[in-house]
Amino acid sequence: MLRYAILMLPAVLAAPLAAAPVCVENASDSPWYFVAHADGGPREGKALTPGERICSDGDGTMGTVAVFESATAIEGCSRRAPAGAVEHLIDFPHVDLCRWERTN
Repeated sequence: MLRYAILMLPAVLAAPLAAAPVCVENASDSPWYFVAHADGGPREGKALTPGERICSDGDGTMGTVAVFESATAIEGCSRRAPAGAVEHLIDFPHVDLCRWERTN
């Protein structure tokens, strides 16, 4: 059994890990338009009320999350985010002045 495990070790180590989603949650007191975009995945956008979450599945270990005043707004706040974690928007007082928190 140990011999089999040792023989299989290179194949297991070479196998790609399943990519985790990039997620963003509205932890503020107001509704905003959010975007989650995992590297190599689709760009998901949706208006989220407080407590709602949106995710994007990709093929990488990173992605980008963003928040905007509306779906038609050009400027907002964004940040790079690791796959598998959830980025929580705490406050969005003005463009580029967001407060974020991360949980794994």
